[in-house]
Amino acid sequence: MAHRFAGVRLLPSVIFVMFAILPMRPDASIAQGAAPGVTPNPPRYEVTGFRDARFGMDQQDVREAARKSFGTKDDDMTLRANAVDGTTTLIAHVRMLEPGLGEGRVEYVFGYKSHLLIQVNVIWGLDTNPPRSNGAMIAGSGRLQRYFLGFTWASKSVRAGVPIDESSVLLFGGEDGKNGSVAVVIEGVRYDVGPNRVVRFYPERLLPPKLTVSYTSDRGIADMRNVSRGDF
Repeated sequence: MAHRFAGVRLLPSVIFVMFAILPMRPDASIAQGAAPGVTPNPPRYEVTGFRDARFGMDQQDVREAARKSFGTKDDDMTLRANAVDGTTTLIAHVRMLEPGLGEGRVEYVFGYKSHLLIQVNVIWGLDTNPPRSNGAMIAGSGRLQRYFLGFTWASKSVRAGVPIDESSVLLFGGEDGKNGSVAVVIEGVRYDVGPNRVVRFYPERLLPPKLTVSYTSDRGIADMRNVSRGDF
């Protein structure tokens, strides 16, 4: 996934409607006000990182944060370098992140120049055997979508239920109006778009499904290696 927006056994014939999102209105607060269970004046969400990890931390501080948040040991963490953009990713493998979704991973991305935390990706679907049905992951993705829609975001920044390709949907995308953004994307699922542009999911497995929640600092966009003039 790009560093900026870019994760129940049912009968195959049954369409599983995960959420019913009408075309998004220009004002995020109006869209949120229309969502079931949302309070009239929802609190504003500020994107500062994930759990105990905060943007701007160095790798050692993030390791400590992962141990505090998830009880993760050093043996459960791996470090990878991205040869394209120069960033480094610390991956923490976590047994339980969200009930119903099971084992997942948290990817902490560090900037090319600063070596400080610029993005966190929370991912389900890479650390477990693919299920026969996508029902549990679809249900979990709906809970996450409703959760984020329950907050106030920067005007005109919220998007929900937006198809990306034939098997991927942007469930939620929003900016906090300061320096952060959140995106929730589900991949490897079968869906169609019904009346009023409602996205309807089918539970049967199309591809190994993946659900990703990305927390991104806008300052991190400039903290990646660019292609130098004359390289191509």
